[in-house]
Amino acid sequence: MGQAGSVPDVDLGEARRDAFVERLRMTLAETAPSAEVAVAGSLATRSHDRYSDIDLLLSVAAEEFCGCLLAVPAALNRAQPVRLLRLDPGTVALPDHRLVFALFRDLPLFWRLDLHVRATSVASGTTALSDLRWSLPASALMNGVACRRQSNGAWRSGPCHGAVGAWLRPDRHRGI
Repeated sequence: MGQAGSVPDVDLGEARRDAFVERLRMTLAETAPSAEVAVAGSLATRSHDRYSDIDLLLSVAAEEFCGCLLAVPAALNRAQPVRLLRLDPGTVALPDHRLVFALFRDLPLFWRLDLHVRATSVASGTTALSDLRWSLPASALMNGVACRRQSNGAWRSGPCHGAVGAWLRPDRHRGI
């Protein structure tokens, strides 16, 4: 967007968006030695229209995840000056994934970037320990132990008092 009172940029041409997506892919690929950038969403399935947003997946080795995240804002600015950069709060605490949203200067607002940054820590298709079965009784017992530990040994109402905590109360079941 130029000077005050100027007409907003509404050029939604496919060639323009394709060129922008390619710039994004090139600059994001420089964020880590192992970085791989893939188009996702409606652009990948070719079900997009001129108003569709841009979905990209940036995959990096686990040991490069933090450094890559720190490099993302500068990489996006090299592709096109960033107007707004946000992080999905639901992914902030995840050790291997962030969802970054970006709006860019002088580009249509429709072309918001949804960037999924993922750490790849284990080769896909691994079958290691796949023969271990999940035991519901053992899981319930471990949840009960965790509740007891969280409450410092005192059975009381609270986050653990629900289905697991109630059936493990000593006054209900002697001998557990």
